[in-house]
Amino acid sequence: MKRPTDKLLKDMSNEELREESAWHSEEAERLFAEVRGIRTKAIKTTSGEESMRLLLDATETEKRADAHIHHSRVLLAACRPTDAHPAPKLSATGS
Repeated sequence: MKRPTDKLLKDMSNEELREESAWHSEEAERLFAEVRGIRTKAIKTTSGEESMRLLLDATETEKRADAHIHHSRVLLAACRPTDAHPAPKLSATGS
């Protein structure tokens, strides 16, 4: 799956940030499914060496998935406030 854009964060609109975040989230979901499959295979294998190799592969894949989750959260945090939801203002009396 190709990333939606290669723009810098500062040059992206909120919509683009959300699309990029969703892409990273989907990649993480795909990788976590891969991790489950690798671990299942490791449990079913009879070779200790093969099982260890598979578990190491699963660990590396899980790290990549975690990185995608982190990127997704950073992108969502980078969204700028919009005029549609302005911050509440204090009244003239300060309340």
